[in-house]
Amino acid sequence: MVAKRKETDQAWKVSIEDIKARSYNLDIKNPRAAGPMGRAIRHELLKQYREAAAEWTRCGRNCEQSWGKPWEQVREGHGALSL
Repeated sequence: MVAKRKETDQAWKVSIEDIKARSYNLDIKNPRAAGPMGRAIRHELLKQYREAAAEWTRCGRNCEQSWGKPWEQVREGHGALSL
């Protein structure tokens, strides 16, 4: 049964010799875990998220400046926009 299993990014085989060498400690790191490259990708995604959030903030400020009071009412949850 175990021989038929396929290895994936979340499941990998460990030999009994490796398990014995670790004193049967099954807390074994994923050999396919994201290394430095994975951290670089996460860093880039976080950078893109922050840039997008800053853009949304700029858009919101532009709306406030363009629409004035009515936009403040909508933002504060006081109902629909009434121009």
